[in-house]
Amino acid sequence: VGALAFDNPCLVGQNLTGGGSSRIGVHEVECTLAAGGHPITWNFLLPLAQVVENPTKPIASPLTPGPPLGGPVSVGGLGANVSGFSGTITFSRVDQTNRAFIARLQGTMTWREQSGSTFSCQIDSPFWGAPGAFE
Repeated sequence: VGALAFDNPCLVGQNLTGGGSSRIGVHEVECTLAAGGHPITWNFLLPLAQVVENPTKPIASPLTPGPPLGGPVSVGGLGANVSGFSGTITFSRVDQTNRAFIARLQGTMTWREQSGSTFSCQIDSPFWGAPGAFE
């Protein structure tokens, strides 16, 4: 399918676990594809409070997927959705006040085509998060 790229930064939503939206907790992260229209292609739940408590410990996945957003995106001329990620996110900086981070994303992302077929791609890339205006 060629090269796939996500826009950096991905957006980090407000706390989903209560206690006020400005508090750190579990946050949905939404990542857009670096393609026309920049569709939200991958979303997952990030336990940011856990990262803040132990920032040198990588988060291992599979990560809990967020609710499906949008429809399939064009990948290699075919409609596909991200169906999973397995690997690690290793954080080098975390700004808990602003729900932001700098990290490294390493692993395998699996995509499911509309036909039901799957394909995977390897990822070893910088990974940034910035505050988003959503829950």
